Amino acid sequence: MKYTTKILLTAVVALCGMIFSQVPASAADSTLKTVQDRGYLNCIIGNSFVGFYTVDKSGKWSGMDIDMCRSVAAAVFGDKDKAKFNSVQWAQSFTSIKSGAGDMLSKGMTWTLSRDTSQGLDFLDTYFYDGQGF
Repeated sequence: MKYTTKILLTAVVALCGMIFSQVPASAADSTLKTVQDRGYLNCIIGNSFVGFYTVDKSGKWSGMDIDMCRSVAAAVFGDKDKAKFNSVQWAQSFTSIKSGAGDMLSKGMTWTLSRDTSQGLDFLDTYFYDGQGF
């Protein structure tokens, strides 16, 4: 499967997750409009977690969570390179997204009942199972 096809498939899956998640329409519309008006998607990611988000010597990011951000950017703008990455420490993840420092949080964040009810954020469906809790 070509890389472009993989990106488009991932974008479709990501968009379906956003469409069918329980985000109120006004909040989702507001975020989408803000992103479109700005011209790029600002993704909150971690510092380095091999396979998920890693930066190479030339400053290029790669990994599954990076591809997720690029897929959403491709779905919104038709250009995967319209994703920008803001690396934060784990402890600042929720405060960064709530403060508007990013449009989406794409990093190894376990979806728990307490996070779902106390953070005021909407989680997408789980897209990676690591075996915790099983």
